[in-house]
Amino acid sequence: MDIKRKTEIQHKLPEGRTEEDYPYALSDKIFHTNQLFIYSEKVRPGTKASAPHIHSAIDEVAYITKGELYAYEGEKCVVLREGDSICFHAKSEEKHYLENRSNLDAEFFIIRRSTKKSDVHY
Repeated sequence: MDIKRKTEIQHKLPEGRTEEDYPYALSDKIFHTNQLFIYSEKVRPGTKASAPHIHSAIDEVAYITKGELYAYEGEKCVVLREGDSICFHAKSEEKHYLENRSNLDAEFFIIRRSTKKSDVHY
């Protein structure tokens, strides 16, 4: 049995990056198994969780654990708050991303099926 305590989550920039050159979410792996991966993401005020993208093979679920995020898919936009979740479906032709428009950090879990090869297209 594997356990990851909330107190053990340490959101980090990708190796070799700085806050000045990486305007996206800080991450920490919660679990990455053969079937599933769950990451905790921290989105700083005024930044996006990622660049707009689509997935060719796998649905992506985000569960908001702190704060407020704006979810975009194409021209559609919806506000998500703590406890809300969203599913971005694979093979959608509309790019999606999450954005923090507030003055406070926002956090969410990203949940996906594991793959050996990335299906993300920017």
